[in-house]
Amino acid sequence: MEIQKHEINHFMKLSFLVLLFSFIFSISNAQDSTLQTVGNFSLSRDGKIAWRKCFHTDLLEKGFLNEIETKNILLNLSTDSFSITGDLKPIDPDFTGFRPLQRPIRLAQGQIVARVAIKLEEAEYCITISDIFYKQLFDYRQRRKGDMTNLERGLIRRGHFIREFELPTGVILNNTFEKVFSGL
Repeated sequence: MEIQKHEINHFMKLSFLVLLFSFIFSISNAQDSTLQTVGNFSLSRDGKIAWRKCFHTDLLEKGFLNEIETKNILLNLSTDSFSITGDLKPIDPDFTGFRPLQRPIRLAQGQIVARVAIKLEEAEYCITISDIFYKQLFDYRQRRKGDMTNLERGLIRRGHFIREFELPTGVILNNTFEKVFSGL
């Protein structure tokens, strides 16, 4: 009788451990697909960079859409109930607080273009910027005027942002996007 109790206890402990490890494994696989974040930027497991931020607004849907059209910051504007998508009009990076030698050359020589999705919710709007590119403004070495370079190229290594992205590139882009989209 004593041996059976010992075997049952051992079996129960082993079953508990198997269930525990299965639970932990399922949670870790079910987590968000975001691999890394830097400020408002996130890097997904498939190597895509996106910038996300929500802002407060007192405008209703109609007034908000009018404000977007008045600011003239999006091309190919498309609207749906409570959402707006479009292409960011080429914008210059905001280098406020950075001396010329601190500015990454790829940003200093170009403009930023991207895909923008805006969700309007009660008293706030959330911006998601993806497919971010640099548009070369003039010929320089191998780059030609008008060349488009994806932000993900050169700023991600082995599934992580490189140090240059964390400071200064990410900070400059974050400041630029906040300046463009705040106060709508």
